[in-house]
Amino acid sequence: MRFETARQAINHAKSFHIRLGKFYALLATDENSQKAALLLNYLIKHEKDAADALGNYEKDTSTGVLDTYLQFANDQNILQIPEFETLQTDKLIEYVAELAMKFSDELIELYSQIAQEVDEIQLTEIFTNLVDMQKQEKRILSMNIDRMMDI
Repeated sequence: MRFETARQAINHAKSFHIRLGKFYALLATDENSQKAALLLNYLIKHEKDAADALGNYEKDTSTGVLDTYLQFANDQNILQIPEFETLQTDKLIEYVAELAMKFSDELIELYSQIAQEVDEIQLTEIFTNLVDMQKQEKRILSMNIDRMMDI
């Protein structure tokens, strides 16, 4: 995905979180295991909170800053929601956990690349903060997934 402005990059990430939450909700409708339902409901809330946080960045940042054009162009095929597939419960939990970690890594990479490419100090701070926030969220997510697996 190519981004022309910082606003487009943030909107893309926000849209991704919304779509990922819907994907997890779709998986949850087809699941009977309490452990899988617990994990999926946690991830649905996690994605909603992430989308809301990105929306706050957009609201709280001065208009001109987010309209700054980026030299960064990400042509990689990242942040793509997979096709829905019905999986056995034991495989679903593992699949969803791996997927959540993969997407966290992709967001960290995306935000890091943008932070390194921009010249505007405020944008560098925003995307560096997003990297730090995503790394922290990944650690929390990993710990919570581990706890759920022990249930």
